[in-house]
Amino acid sequence: MSAELVYTVLTEAARAGVREFCVCAGARNALLVAVIQRTAGLRVWSFPEERVAGFFALGRVVATGAPVAVLTTSGTAVAEVLPAVMEAHYQGLPLLVISADRPGRFRRSGAPQAVEQVGIFSEYVEACVDLEAGGGGGASWAEDWSRCRPVHVNVCLEEPTAAELAGATGVELPEEVPVRDFPQGGGGAVVGAFVAQPDGLVVLLGAMGRAERAGVEDFLAKLGAPVWAEAASGLRESRKLAGMMITGGEKALAGLEVGRVLRIGGVPSCRFWRDLEARADVPVLVVTRAGFRGLGRRDGVRVVQERIEWGEVPVPERGRAGKMMMVRDMAGDFPLSEPALVGALSRVIPDGALVFLGNSLPVREWNGWASWEDRGLRCHANRGTNGIDGAVSTFLGLSADEAESWCVVGDLTAIYDLAAPWIWRRLPEAKRRIVIINNAGGKIFRRLPALAGGFGEADWAVMENGHGVDFAGWALLWGMGYRCVSTPEELAEPVEGEMVVVEVRPDGEQTEAFWRALRGA
Repeated sequence: MSAELVYTVLTEAARAGVREFCVCAGARNALLVAVIQRTAGLRVWSFPEERVAGFFALGRVVATGAPVAVLTTSGTAVAEVLPAVMEAHYQGLPLLVISADRPGRFRRSGAPQAVEQVGIFSEYVEACVDLEAGGGGGASWAEDWSRCRPVHVNVCLEEPTAAELAGATGVELPEEVPVRDFPQGGGGAVVGAFVAQPDGLVVLLGAMGRAERAGVEDFLAKLGAPVWAEAASGLRESRKLAGMMITGGEKALAGLEVGRVLRIGGVPSCRFWRDLEARADVPVLVVTRAGFRGLGRRDGVRVVQERIEWGEVPVPERGRAGKMMMVRDMAGDFPLSEPALVGALSRVIPDGALVFLGNSLPVREWNGWASWEDRGLRCHANRGTNGIDGAVSTFLGLSADEAESWCVVGDLTAIYDLAAPWIWRRLPEAKRRIVIINNAGGKIFRRLPALAGGFGEADWAVMENGHGVDFAGWALLWGMGYRCVSTPEELAEPVEGEMVVVEVRPDGEQTEAFWRALRGA
């Protein structure tokens, strides 16, 4: 009976378009593992730790646009996938979690590895399907899955027998894979009416899929309104939008007179967006496939969650925006500061490389001071929850089929994901660089006005988690190359090797001087 259920679940996963599995093996899910291993046409990645597997799978979803499954055994194993499920929920990504479980009679018994797995992901999944041999129901879960959010399939299994494992065969993969898309409605008319108003329109671009970018780019080029673009939008360096792009850092954005805001894509990381919380006088229209408005206030905020044909959206007659460089780029005055080094890094990464930006401060510094030259860099970031969890693992998932990939993270973000390089020797050979901006703690908190004015040194010691760690030992542990740099000239030197950690140590005094000068500009 368990074998029949296993085949049913994996057949359903195949029908949903799953062709990659991130497997965390255990005794309870051994039969699932055996069938997956014997199924021709699947790509299988194995991990000893579920949190890393979940974020790697997230990277694969973004890279392929298709659902990817994480397979866990029973007990606390499934709980480790929660952070990745939360991120997938807020990004609107089809992550599938298949968890093996002990049979239902063990629930609330306290028996070994018998935790309450059903409902463990709460509202962060579109559905939680609980299956047990002879239980009926739930067999056709794939047909109902929108593939716009995560799903959890919990499979209650007896321990497999040797005969079941020895006799396991693969499942048949359908030739046709369902296309994941959103319905088209009246959203284009809503956008057209919103941008037709004459009062101070500003456009914010968050993360968006590759398929959306060309249409959005053409629409904005015709619209002619000022644009702030996150690196993960893919349009930050757009040549078509160069004359409309706000390029002077977040202070330039904050200095604009704003009457209304059109946001396209994911939630922006800039402070300007958060400050809209208190700007009830500024109407906001959000166009996002994830469906989240990104603000606490509801009044004056409307969300469009559908596919829009941007070429059909009416554009009002208005003059093209002038050059939006409103604050002088001062990074060159402080060449050893953190923003200047991030800018220098952006100029030495080879054309066309994939770039993953791993947490809040590198994201903001790249958005503000990276090169504006269009060299085909493809930037990604996990900004669904704005957390630091799983950044290196997501990067490695994204990089699996890339010729050259660069990850830019802070020191605490790297510390949070020390097990991530487990998978790198199992990846296709390629150039991968993990750049760690080591400023000895969580320095982003000093950028928050309330904390900067209200904390003493004892408070900062707790808030920043200062440390004296370097990452040479981490590189050695996983067999990665290692370099430590602190100047633009050192950054520009060629990086040799397949997998290399580049530890960047900014000058703390120059960094603080840069931020003081920017505040006073």
